[in-house]
Amino acid sequence: MIKNTSSQESNTRKIEIVDGKIIYTLKLDGVQDYLTYNQTLYEILCLDRLRPFRDDGRLRIKIYNHGTDQNMYLYDLAIACYMGMVNTETFLEDMQGYFEFKERYGLSADHLDNHIRNNTTLNLSLMKRTTNSQKSDITARVEKPSAIVACYVNGRYLVHYESHNVTCGLMVGVLNRLLGGSGKPLIVGNPKFDVLQRFRCEDADTFVKCLNSIVNRRITFMGKDIVLPMRDNRRKWRSNNSGSYTENVLESIKAQEVVASNPIEAFQLFE
Repeated sequence: MIKNTSSQESNTRKIEIVDGKIIYTLKLDGVQDYLTYNQTLYEILCLDRLRPFRDDGRLRIKIYNHGTDQNMYLYDLAIACYMGMVNTETFLEDMQGYFEFKERYGLSADHLDNHIRNNTTLNLSLMKRTTNSQKSDITARVEKPSAIVACYVNGRYLVHYESHNVTCGLMVGVLNRLLGGSGKPLIVGNPKFDVLQRFRCEDADTFVKCLNSIVNRRITFMGKDIVLPMRDNRRKWRSNNSGSYTENVLESIKAQEVVASNPIEAFQLFE
């Protein structure tokens, strides 16, 4: 039985189990990374020989092994554990097998919501490098007040897409309907135009095609673009720093959990 709350702490990090998630806090910067609870993953992360550090915002763990330092990204270790490819006692050898598997099939790890600290099962998946690059190009060019929440469930990609019109100069909380429930909405606004679609995609290539179809769809309200095209009127690629996802990692995790809780019948098969 998994304890609802427990923690392991050292001079460099604190590891907590809270509501079925592992929260890994690097004490050097105080930043927290979130993972779905997995017994093997938890046991490995608690090993004293692991030394954590940041690499361009991403958390790596370093291990001194037979005279040399080996290191790996936290998300790679998480994926390998979620896939059942790793045992605690032999995790270094097992991770080598995982990396060889990635290389053999030209795979890379993808964070669906673009949050590198969201390393939960709903957010991580392996896809071809070319597919991953195409996905990143698409999601970076979707702008508010549209939102895409994607999650990975049982080998499928589930996509929740919605768009709203805004009046009175207020940004509509694009996830109000998704997350609001009986609580106070995240952001309040006055939606005059709503688009809501849900798709399920059987593989990563189809998922990227689905995203592309959403982004290339031109929707207007009173002459104003609601979902902006990927290129501007000068045929140049649009650049967008905020993206179409929630800007807060915890809100993004919650949004994915809500989307994943819907019955599969709620999602139209994208072909």
